[in-house]
Amino acid sequence: MVKNLKKELLLDESDNLSRLQSRLDVIKKEFSCISINEIENSKELFLDERLYCKRMGGGYHKRFFLNQIKKNTEKWFKKLDTDKLMRILSTSLIEKEIKNKEYLNFIDDIDKTIKWRKNQILLTQEELNKKEGLFEFIFVSSVKQFEKKVELHNYIIMQEELIKVSEKERIETKKYLAEKTITLTHLINLAEKYTEEINNIDNQIKKIKSAISNKQKKSILDSKLSKAAAIDNKLRQDIYKFKSRIKVTINCPYCNELLGNDIHLDHIYPVAKGGLNIEENLVYCCQKCNALKSSKSLKIFCNLNNLDYSEITERLHKLGKHV
Repeated sequence: MVKNLKKELLLDESDNLSRLQSRLDVIKKEFSCISINEIENSKELFLDERLYCKRMGGGYHKRFFLNQIKKNTEKWFKKLDTDKLMRILSTSLIEKEIKNKEYLNFIDDIDKTIKWRKNQILLTQEELNKKEGLFEFIFVSSVKQFEKKVELHNYIIMQEELIKVSEKERIETKKYLAEKTITLTHLINLAEKYTEEINNIDNQIKKIKSAISNKQKKSILDSKLSKAAAIDNKLRQDIYKFKSRIKVTINCPYCNELLGNDIHLDHIYPVAKGGLNIEENLVYCCQKCNALKSSKSLKIFCNLNNLDYSEITERLHKLGKHV
């Protein structure tokens, strides 16, 4: 009855395991459509310092943070497969900025820079117009005013040049992101959809596998203990066949005290440790020594009870016992 119940429980857990694995396989099919090669091409994006600039700080902390990112990136991209893609948001590789698609703000940052530079040009132009108006009004052309006009003109030229650089950077960055993030964005969107369910399934599978393993181990142990108990019982029942053949000594072979009437047949090498039912392994001893020795080896029994092991073995040898 108990065995049948255990089998039923194992079958139920196996069914649950199969059901969860089937669901995981369905989810995996969606992720398998994502090209691993294209994701591998986005590796350098994960090492782009701009992506983490808000959290890096400076000095030692910056170096430590970047080294950790590099280490996590190399580890994750090594032997990249669909199972890893499915759990991308559960790894230490994906930091807060990547989860929030911070890499898509690269172009926004460039646009803000361009906007700021254009605004600086407008402000400088307004200041220049004021200076020129003042010059026309007082009809004075001092060296100082001229130098200021040149300085403002140069500043406008510099900002215009920097805007060209930023616009070029914007084009290159847009192209770079188009190559690196289109598949990655799709992957992260898909991962956000399933991450909670995948984590839940993974945890359930882990618990079920652990429960099945523990039950199987317990079943094996129970079986071994059952067999050991059966063997032990048989050995102990067989011992009665040898009772008449074992010589009863005057003194206990262990403590060397008078044996008396309360005698016990003992296995010199314990049954629990593989001792056999043979005359050479059986000896009559007193009740006290039998209780103290129990399933202990002869040497341990002697050490625990301050008995002379060599004297005892000598007495046993004289009785024809194997020690």
